[in-house]
Amino acid sequence: MSLPVIAIVVASLSALFTGVNTVISYRAFRRVPPKVTVQIWPKSS
Repeated sequence: MSLPVIAIVVASLSALFTGVNTVISYRAFRRVPPKVTVQIWPKSS
């Protein structure tokens, strides 16, 4: 195989790996709610 073909194969595998990780992270984020809540304005009691 020539160098450009090898480069395209490596880049394609890298992009596929990145896409899979993105999907897994997105699904994990949707499943688990955030543990930290930010209070912008104090509640008046």
